[in-house]
Amino acid sequence: MSRVRYLNTLAPLKDTRGTAVALGFFDGVHTGHQAVIGAAAQYAAAHGLAPAVFTFALPVNSALRGGRGFSQDEKHRRIAALGAEWVLEPPFEEFRALSPEQFVADVLLGLYHAKAVFCGQNFTFGKNKAGNVALLRRLCGAAGVEVCTLPTALHEGAPVSSTRIRAALAGGDIPGVTAMLGQPYRIDFAVRRGHGLGRTLGFPTINQVYPAGFQMPRYGIYITRVSIDGSWY
Repeated sequence: MSRVRYLNTLAPLKDTRGTAVALGFFDGVHTGHQAVIGAAAQYAAAHGLAPAVFTFALPVNSALRGGRGFSQDEKHRRIAALGAEWVLEPPFEEFRALSPEQFVADVLLGLYHAKAVFCGQNFTFGKNKAGNVALLRRLCGAAGVEVCTLPTALHEGAPVSSTRIRAALAGGDIPGVTAMLGQPYRIDFAVRRGHGLGRTLGFPTINQVYPAGFQMPRYGIYITRVSIDGSWY
């Protein structure tokens, strides 16, 4: 896993190599997101660039198209495992009003010195999602920046998406969630003291409360693996 550096405001990236940038919110870092980030990392390694991921931070009390899938720390862990060296994560409010032209010129080129950008086929950007992949290609192409789009990841013949993962989680389809994530579903929320009811069931339980704004699994009892100080139980 590479050492990751974080830039949490719109500011110049101090890396003289130039960047290969993966673009997206990447909630959950599912198999489609992994393809985009992985492609950027591979391109960067082949061309002597810095592999970077451009995402953004939402206010704590807000949600994007439904409940969030993971904590920020878990999202960062999954991104780092894919080879990113930079996570560019400014608050959404800092760039939401930029036009597509301003986003490319001022952010991708002006701040991050992008030499190549990577995204999914349905990527949109700029104020009111006014920009699409075709416009991104035109704007970046004029500056000599390569644009690479990755095909939509599929599961059981349908596109993988964060919305679909949330629906599967709400329905208790953990195998489906795991398949679309490409790895086991996991949470890292704080453990709280409960009422000791696990003793009456014959095995220990833990209590983790999902913060407001996060998608919860379907109500029920789940068999889980727990990591404590590097050991699994």
